[in-house]
Amino acid sequence: MNDAHVIADIDPSREPIVLVALDDPEHNPKLFACRTCGNAYSVKQVGILNARDMAINCTDCNPKTYACDMCGCETPRYWTRCYSCRHEAKLAAATEVVDDGGPYCAFGGDTYYFDMGEAADAGVDWVSPCTVSYPQINADSVLETLLDDMFEDSSIDDMAGVEAFYAAVKSFNDAQTTPTYFGDDKRKIRVPRDTDGSPEGRDAQRLDGEAATAGAEGIAQPSGSEQSA
Repeated sequence: MNDAHVIADIDPSREPIVLVALDDPEHNPKLFACRTCGNAYSVKQVGILNARDMAINCTDCNPKTYACDMCGCETPRYWTRCYSCRHEAKLAAATEVVDDGGPYCAFGGDTYYFDMGEAADAGVDWVSPCTVSYPQINADSVLETLLDDMFEDSSIDDMAGVEAFYAAVKSFNDAQTTPTYFGDDKRKIRVPRDTDGSPEGRDAQRLDGEAATAGAEGIAQPSGSEQSA
């Protein structure tokens, strides 16, 4: 089947606009355009059959619907998985680790907590432990950038004060005390909860845990009256 036969054998109501060169006696199609919005598709770029098909099935006039491959709900354009299922899949793939004492990041989110109780109060079920970084200058990278602006075959040996520069950068890096936290979504920590989710219940759990730890270490526990005092 040749292209000419394919182009002739179409439903006239869906016929795209065909653009040809005025000086072409054979009137070979150059572009196919959507009859509704005018979006044009080049024969040279995608081929005559693809250009025609793209004009007939213009995505602006006939937007394709996308569905989540897990739950089947409709998703935004080009998304194959909804946000909720993406979150669940990421959570399932993460490794559960013990509480490292914080800080924490809401799993899959950008809210940070410095105390596990804050996460519990916010109703979060899972948090990620955080990696911590400080402002740092990469001395080698700075020098390489300078070399790019120098003459060909130049090297660090052609610079003066390199050792002093490295010392200054080290001093600067060592002096930084302002941290930046990044949640690690490859790891997860379950947020502990009591039966009613109240802060009082969490405090009771903490006290029970401390008592159990002390008992295991052979430390005598005070009586109720001593605790009240």
